[in-house]
Amino acid sequence: ALGKGEGETPEDVAERRAERRALAAAGGAKSGGGGRSRHTIAMKQGSEIATARKKDAMISLDESGQYDYQLRKALRSSNRTSDQIDLLLRASGSLKCCHNLTAPELRLVWGLFRYKRLATGFRICNIGDAANHFFVIYSGSVSVRVPKHLVDNNVVARRAVGLEVVVNIMHDGESFGEIGCRTEGCTRNASCVTETPVEILVLDRFSYLATFDAFTKQHNVAKEAFCESLACFQNWSEKEVSAQASVMRETTIERGKHIVTQGESNTACYFITAGVAHVFRTVVDEGGASHRVLLSKLSTGDCCGEQALLNVGKRHILISNVSVVTDVKTRVLRLDQAQALSTRWGKADKKALRQMAVAVPIDSKILQIEADRRKWGVTQGELMERIRFEEAEKNALGAGKALCPPGGAMHHL
Repeated sequence: ALGKGEGETPEDVAERRAERRALAAAGGAKSGGGGRSRHTIAMKQGSEIATARKKDAMISLDESGQYDYQLRKALRSSNRTSDQIDLLLRASGSLKCCHNLTAPELRLVWGLFRYKRLATGFRICNIGDAANHFFVIYSGSVSVRVPKHLVDNNVVARRAVGLEVVVNIMHDGESFGEIGCRTEGCTRNASCVTETPVEILVLDRFSYLATFDAFTKQHNVAKEAFCESLACFQNWSEKEVSAQASVMRETTIERGKHIVTQGESNTACYFITAGVAHVFRTVVDEGGASHRVLLSKLSTGDCCGEQALLNVGKRHILISNVSVVTDVKTRVLRLDQAQALSTRWGKADKKALRQMAVAVPIDSKILQIEADRRKWGVTQGELMERIRFEEAEKNALGAGKALCPPGGAMHHL
């Protein structure tokens, strides 16, 4: 009981030893100097002091530890108090679906959320199941899977997991199941399986309709207005734009984070509503050296991941050929391929979308961009403009047109 405690400082040890000597002396006075009696009394009183210290240590947790303990307790509670909901409001920033909710809306949502812990490999839902719940991933990763026969054979060999193919992986703060909750009698069009131990928040259909669906209808007005300003939606009716905007998820991405990553699968198109992002492509030269080349910058009204919509309805799993990284905190509208109105995305809409996106040159041209940038010290933006001019010049020569290059003769490399 009087042994050195974990985390004690030298001062604590000295104080404890002084207490032990004082206790021993007090025991000696009461017992008339009997050695056994002094030892017994000292041990008893020392044990009481150690027990009291242990209790004090349990109570005086540091602020972060106390917050985490109380937060976990609030999450697990089936009937949360007002104080617990106040605590959970601080954790709402990590949940993307809650970014646009007001404090009163968040309080209502947290009063209805049900918390569950799931082991790795747990099947949250299977394709064809009734879609009666909305899920938010508090922590962990969940994969979205479809049967092999729904995708191309060359993709199956690369992304197969048993009899299924992984088409997307969702992480902390992401949500799924809202489309099924909005439509009565709807079934799941994919299976969702935990890739790691997962903490998940669940709302039944009626709770979802009373909260997120009602709140979303209010926020959809702004999303519809933004979509109507984009070239790819110019031929859509107001009703069609409203239907497509309702399933687009508004997400905030911190500075320096990837929107899409080169070499990884991408099944969504992202429309930037605010912020700036850089488009990079990593290429390898003949010597085996890698070069990360800046191709373009994106800002409000631009998009990336457009291949997901250009191939809508084809059930392709597409691998991104560029990386898009945020330069500042950026807000985007995400439209998943599975949620796109496949019957509405026609040739004219796809052409407009393609013109909105960044055209990626072949790798040999990208390597030339990097070499020219280093040789002449001009910006990559100017070099990309030169490439676009050369492409336009080739197209114009057949029509007998002469074009002046951007920046005049001095701009020629």
